[in-house]
Amino acid sequence: MQAGEEKLREFIEGKKQYIVPVFQRHYSWHKKQWQQLWSDVIELAIGGNKYPHFFGPIVIAEQKEKTSDKLSRFILIDGQQRLITVQILLAAIRDRARELNGDSQIAKEIHEEYLINRHEDSRGDDYYKIKPSRLDRQYFYGIIGGIKKVKNSGNIPKAYHFFRESIREYVSTEEDIKNLANAILGCFKIISIHLGEQDNPYLIFESLNAKGQPLTQADLIRNYLLMEIPEKEAEIIYDRYWSKMEANLRDEMTDFLRLLLIKQGIEVRKNDFYFKIKSQIESRKHQKTVGEYVEEICRFADYYHKFLVPANENNIQLARCLERVKKLGINSVYSILLNCYDYRERKLTSQEEFVQICRLLENFLIRRFVCRIDTRELSDLFPQICKKINRMAEENQLGDGVVLKFLRDELSNRRYPTDAEFRESLQKERIYKPNKKDTIILILASIEEYINPGITLDFDNLKLEHIIPEKLDEWWREYLGCWQEDIANCIGNLTVVEYDIKPTISPFAERKQSIMGSKMQLNKYLEKLEHWREEEIKERAEYLADICLEIWPDLRRK
Repeated sequence: MQAGEEKLREFIEGKKQYIVPVFQRHYSWHKKQWQQLWSDVIELAIGGNKYPHFFGPIVIAEQKEKTSDKLSRFILIDGQQRLITVQILLAAIRDRARELNGDSQIAKEIHEEYLINRHEDSRGDDYYKIKPSRLDRQYFYGIIGGIKKVKNSGNIPKAYHFFRESIREYVSTEEDIKNLANAILGCFKIISIHLGEQDNPYLIFESLNAKGQPLTQADLIRNYLLMEIPEKEAEIIYDRYWSKMEANLRDEMTDFLRLLLIKQGIEVRKNDFYFKIKSQIESRKHQKTVGEYVEEICRFADYYHKFLVPANENNIQLARCLERVKKLGINSVYSILLNCYDYRERKLTSQEEFVQICRLLENFLIRRFVCRIDTRELSDLFPQICKKINRMAEENQLGDGVVLKFLRDELSNRRYPTDAEFRESLQKERIYKPNKKDTIILILASIEEYINPGITLDFDNLKLEHIIPEKLDEWWREYLGCWQEDIANCIGNLTVVEYDIKPTISPFAERKQSIMGSKMQLNKYLEKLEHWREEEIKERAEYLADICLEIWPDLRRK
C-alpha cells in the first residue's frame, strides 16, 4: 500500500479516470452532506483560501485490465461519494461561470482539466474523469457534459440543483468563481491510498468505515472476485449472478458464504473466512475462472434461499422439513443440507433420503435443545461430518441410504440424549427461553399435529402462551401460594394458540376459557380441570413427554 498527501487538483488533473466498481452502492448523499461540503467551501473562500482542508482518504487500485491508450485508469474503492459530489459541485461552478460570461476561461479550465479527458471521444465513457456505477451514469454524464436542462429527480440531479442555487446566491463575479474553484482544487487535501497485491483490504475497510456502514465479509469477497476480472466481464457476472444472490439472501449473504466453507469440512470463525475463501480462489485459478466460481456459488445460493423461504422448494415433503429445521434456529446445520442438495442433483442421494436426513437432524437438535446441551460444539461437529461425507462422495461410496446411515451413526454417538434424559428434561427442566420461542412453538405444534393428524399447522401464525401467566397478578399469587417460577416455564405449562391472549387473565377458569377458544386439540386437555397448580402441570408434562418420545424417537432404534 502506498499513501500520500496531495491536493484534490493533483489527484484529478491529467489523463486519468476513476472507475466506480459495479458492486459499489450508487450515489447516496443527501442535503445534509451537500450542505456540510458547501459550508466548508464557503468558509475557505471567505477566509481567502489560506488554510488547507482535509477531505479524507480516497482508496484506489490500478485497473488490472490493460489498454493500449495512454489514459491511466484506477478502481475507486473508497471515496466515490465525496469525489462524485465534488465533480457535481465543479460542474455547477462551471455553469454559473458560463452564465456570467459565455467565453469564461475559468469555466473552460474547470471543464477541460478537472471534469473531462478532452482528448477522448465525447460519446464514450473515457471522456469523463469519473465513471460512476451504471445506475448513476446517465444523470452524471449529462451534468458533466453540460446538458442545459437537468431533471430534478434522483440524488445526482438534486445535488446539482442544490449547488446551483447555493452558488447563485454567493457568486456575482468571475472573481467569486475563481475563489470557489481554488477553495476546492487548491485547499482540499486528500490522502490517496494505492492498494497493492498484498494489502489486507479488511483492515483498511474496517478503519475507513468506522464512522459509516462497515463492509461485511460478504462485501469483501464480492469486491475481491469482481476486481479480479475486466470491468465489462465483472458487470456481466454481477448482473447474472451476484446481484441475484444479494437480492435473495440480503443480510444472510455473509452467513451463506461462511457455510460454503463449512460444507467443505473447513472449520472457520465468523470474522476470518474472507481470507480462507480468497486463498481457495487463488489456489483454484488453474481449474476455474472467476465466472465459473461465482456461478457455482450462485447454484448453492439457490439452495440456501430455500432454507430461508422453504415454500420455494417444489417438493412438498421436503419443503415442510426445511420449514421445521428453520424454526430450530441452528444455521450451522445448513452446511450438511447444502451438501445434500448437491448430492441430490448429482443423483448420489434420493429425494426420500434427503427428507429422512432432515428429520434425523431435527431429531438430534430437538433432543439436545430440550436437554440443554451446549450448541457451541456443533461448530466443530458439522464441519467434521461434512468433511467425512465429502470424502465418501469423492470415493464413490454414496448411494442406497449411505448418507442417512452415516449420519445416524455419527449423531447418535455425539452427546445424544437417551430416552430417560429426554423424558426427564421434558418433565422437569425450564424449557422456555425468550430467544427460542420458534423452537418451542415447533415442539408444541408437532404435538398438536400428532394428536390431530389431519392438520398441517402454519407455524408463523401460532402464539406461544404460558397457561399460568409469566407475570402473576394478585389473584394468581394468592391462588398459587408458595410458587416455583421454573415450573411455569416447563413444557407442562406451555401451549400454542392462534391469537394473542391478555397477559394476566384471572382467575384460572377465565384464562382456561380464553385458551380453549383456540381450535387446538392440545388445549382440550384443560377442559375438565378445575385447578391448575404444580401437580396438574407435572401431569401434563408427563403426557406431553410421552408424545414427544413418539415424535422424536431414539436414533439408535433403527
